[in-house]
Amino acid sequence: MRRSARSFIILTLCIVIGCAILFLASVGAKNEKLEIDLANSETLEEALPKAEKGDYLRQFHVGVIYYKSAAEVPENMKKAIYWFKRAAEQGDSTAQYNLSYILGDKESPYFDKDQALYWLQMSANQENASAQNDLGREYAFGSLVPRNKKLGEELLLKAAEKKVRIAAYNLALLYYYDDENELEMPSSEALKWMKIAEANGILAAQNDLGLMYRDGLKAPKNPALANELLNKAASRNYLQAQYELGLSAYKGLGQAVDKQKAIEWFKKAAWQGHYYSQRKLAGMYYDGDGTPQDYEQAFFWFKKANHTGSIESKINLANMYLYGHGTEKNATKAFQLLFEAAEEGSAIAQYRLAKMYSLGTDVTANYQTAFMLFLKSAEQGYALAQTALGHAYLIGRGVEQNIEQAIEWTTKAAEQGHANAQLILGKMYYSGLIQPQDKIKGLELIQKAAQQGEEEALRIQSDTSSLELFTEKFKNFMETTNLNSMENN
Repeated sequence: MRRSARSFIILTLCIVIGCAILFLASVGAKNEKLEIDLANSETLEEALPKAEKGDYLRQFHVGVIYYKSAAEVPENMKKAIYWFKRAAEQGDSTAQYNLSYILGDKESPYFDKDQALYWLQMSANQENASAQNDLGREYAFGSLVPRNKKLGEELLLKAAEKKVRIAAYNLALLYYYDDENELEMPSSEALKWMKIAEANGILAAQNDLGLMYRDGLKAPKNPALANELLNKAASRNYLQAQYELGLSAYKGLGQAVDKQKAIEWFKKAAWQGHYYSQRKLAGMYYDGDGTPQDYEQAFFWFKKANHTGSIESKINLANMYLYGHGTEKNATKAFQLLFEAAEEGSAIAQYRLAKMYSLGTDVTANYQTAFMLFLKSAEQGYALAQTALGHAYLIGRGVEQNIEQAIEWTTKAAEQGHANAQLILGKMYYSGLIQPQDKIKGLELIQKAAQQGEEEALRIQSDTSSLELFTEKFKNFMETTNLNSMENN
């Protein structure tokens, strides 16, 4: 082994995905920077000749010089990789680690998953503590390799023993999310390691420990301690902690509901670009929730939130343009945002685009396009789209009429509790469109819709004459289209 990990590595970068109780759920954290030899003060001119002769220490040092200048001279990153690789091939564990770090950056043009993992494994095999943390994180959370909690735990424990501070945080997350107890450890291990990580100065751990105490998740509820920890993290400008304090005030978590205080916290984080705070503020202004309704403020914050390019932010902003809330109505911008979100697979955006095409709202009506979009959305389980798709099949709009498909998709939506689908399905049973006719079941479904406030269902409950008229129309419809042989699906 050439060299072990250095102790002066900066350790706070956390990668975030998904939504979960802890902000940094399911991925853990890796080291923020490469290991850099601060003791070597040679210039490039002094070190390069020695590096070219095979001196691995100078090869490493030249790699560091090129890496540090790559921000200003991008082509120097390629040179840094070259020299780190030269040192790595001679068995230098720190160069191996740095090489894996650069090649493992998914945003880099030099990203190479296989090579990154290879050099990370080589470095970890030589007991490099930083590599053991990062490789342990990969196995613990399965982001680049097949998940192996046991191996991840083993590597992270080794890194923690060598005082890699972030390893304690990764262990805390590993134990926190071990719901199936594959590691055969008590749930208290999550709290134990989160405390250690917080004591190590890991800001994310301070935030997450506060959440554990606030919500009583794998820790006893302790609102006072939770508030103290979250305030400490917020005072260090940890944006997620500021958001969580806003959420605590908004929902009354461990304190009285105070929406004005919530807005103050959300604004602190929102002005610094925190997406969830921006979105929450926009929603509060839009709904007049804890503050006078203000569409202009809502539009401002929805637009700010759209910097993330998230599907939800595109849909929210599209609605503002579509209805002219807080800005001039702009159907073109609304359509473009919805189109982008729909292309990215959003069931909601697909449904809303379909409605625009179906009704000819700000676009030329196109029933075939509407049908295809309804279908894409419905196949993802979106109840509104399932109801609309059922209607399209029922009347043959944009597709060949198919009563069986109409019943099937309307049933799917009704089973999700969609009131309009329950009303329509109730009518189908009552009228005999679904055979055998079942008026009792039909009325039961209509009652369920009425209980949700569906207006037509409420009218039918007070006066069934309209339902009888509807039944007569359906009978005429069935006779005309020869559908009396339909069986109950």
